[in-house]
Amino acid sequence: MLVLSHCPPDPVSGSALRVENLRSVAVVKDTFSILVRHVFIRFPALIPRVARRGRLNFTEDLISLTEGEALTLVRHDGELGFRSLESLSDSPGHMALAEKLAKQKGYLALYGLKSLSDAAAEALAQHEGTLNLDGLTSLSDAAVAALAKHEGYLSLCRLTSLSDAAAEALVKHEGELAIEGEPKKAVELARERLTSKKTQK
Repeated sequence: MLVLSHCPPDPVSGSALRVENLRSVAVVKDTFSILVRHVFIRFPALIPRVARRGRLNFTEDLISLTEGEALTLVRHDGELGFRSLESLSDSPGHMALAEKLAKQKGYLALYGLKSLSDAAAEALAQHEGTLNLDGLTSLSDAAVAALAKHEGYLSLCRLTSLSDAAAEALVKHEGELAIEGEPKKAVELARERLTSKKTQK
C-alpha cells in the first residue's frame, strides 16, 4: 500500500503505478481508507477500478464515511450494505450515497444509524422496500415527515419520543410501520385525533 501511495503517476524506469498493483491489494475497511486518502487523490482514474470490484463486503463494517470515501463508493456498480454506519449527513457525498442506497431493491438495513439529516431522510424515503432504521433514537419533525412518505415497511423501533406533528405525519404513512413504546402511543393518539376531526366535519 505504501508503494501505491508513493509511486509516480508517470512511467519512470518501470516504477510507475500499474493496474496490476491493485489486484494484489485486499480492499477492506482499513486499506479502503488509505486508498481514498493517499492513492485516489493522486490517481483519480483508478477509482472505478477499485470501486467496481464485485461485492464490497467491507462496507458493512464501516462506522463512518469521509466525503471522499462516500463519493468513491457511490461509483460502485453493485449494491452496498452499511449496517454499522452511524451517520448520514446532508453533505454532497452522503447525499449521493443516500440516493444510491434508496435505489437498491428489497431490504435496506441501516440500523447502525444514530444520526440522520432531514435531507438524507428524504432521499431514503424513496426506497421501494423495507427500510430498517432501528438504530435511531431521535429524529427531527422534518425527517419524520420525510420518512412518512416511504411506501413500504418502515421500522423505527428505537425512537424514544415523537412530537404531535411527527406522530400525525406517521399516521399518514402508507405501509406497515414498526414502532414501539411512547412513540407508538403517540401515533395511536394522533390517529384518534385525526379520526375524530374527520367525524366532526
